[in-house]
Amino acid sequence: MKLSTKIYKNRQSPYKQIAEKYGVTYNYVAMVANGFRKPTKKKGLDVLKALKEMANNQMNIIHV
Repeated sequence: MKLSTKIYKNRQSPYKQIAEKYGVTYNYVAMVANGFRKPTKKKGLDVLKALKEMANNQMNIIHV
C-alpha cells in the first residue's frame, strides 16, 4: 500500500470529525458552516460552537 493511501485512509475532514462527534451528518455540518441552516437546539448549537472554535484556531495558527 502506498504511503499516500495510508495517510488518506486515516485522515478525516474537519466537518466529518464534527459530524461523528455530535451524531449528525456531514451535510448538516456543511450547511451550518455555510449559513444554510441556523441551529436552534442543543446538538446544532454544539456543532456551531465547534465550527467557531475551529475557525478561531485556524486564525491563531495563521497569526503566529
